[in-house]
Amino acid sequence: MEHRTTCSYDGCTRSPWWPGDGKFSGVDAFCIFHSPLSDKKRKEFKEAWEIFLANTFSDSRTITSLDCAGFIFPVQIELKNLIITGNADFSRTVFRKDASFDKTMFASADFSGARFESDARFRKSSFAMPAVFKHTEFCDDVSFTNTRFIDEADFSNVSFFGNAHFTHAHFDGKTIFDDARFSRFGFFSDINLSCTTITFGSHSRPYARNKRRTSSHAVFSLSRLWNSFQKQHLKYKSAPILRFFL
Repeated sequence: MEHRTTCSYDGCTRSPWWPGDGKFSGVDAFCIFHSPLSDKKRKEFKEAWEIFLANTFSDSRTITSLDCAGFIFPVQIELKNLIITGNADFSRTVFRKDASFDKTMFASADFSGARFESDARFRKSSFAMPAVFKHTEFCDDVSFTNTRFIDEADFSNVSFFGNAHFTHAHFDGKTIFDDARFSRFGFFSDINLSCTTITFGSHSRPYARNKRRTSSHAVFSLSRLWNSFQKQHLKYKSAPILRFFL
């Protein structure tokens, strides 16, 4: 049988890693970053990740670009308070532990098809170019509190299985939540909207209710919600909780 000399993940040219005896075939020939078995070697993964990350820095805070497409992270990841000047590609990435991107400035970012199996945090981060989260799965809570989306923000077909926090978020460009699934609560209190378009799609049915459970329980139809979101600088003064029922 002919053995592979490169990782089986499409486009990856790294050497196979698991199980380490040089005899790999078919689906087993993955590098340490794409191996579904990296849970068994977390120490080795962390060491390899630190070396990989060190090679991306141009100074103490600035990263030129990150290509982590398809990586499987068995350890907690912290990419906080950084400046990523190029593309950050986390498409189809699996985060098995907490992932924090707090206060990080992204140029462009692609998290499409990613899966966050634990908490995800993007608090006070910013996205200067399109932020793509299409078909992303958030299995636990996620926070975009005080996050700014300067360009398009695409959350179409996202699955939020935990609470989704967008409190004080800024949406400056086109914002898409078409067919997003909110299994628990979506917190959108005091959001800032200077965008001209925000959509929730034909399969989303948003409801709003006052957080203090007063007598004012507003239920919005899609058309009414659409008209409301077209207004510039809209804010929810009563800190509502938005919940989407499918």
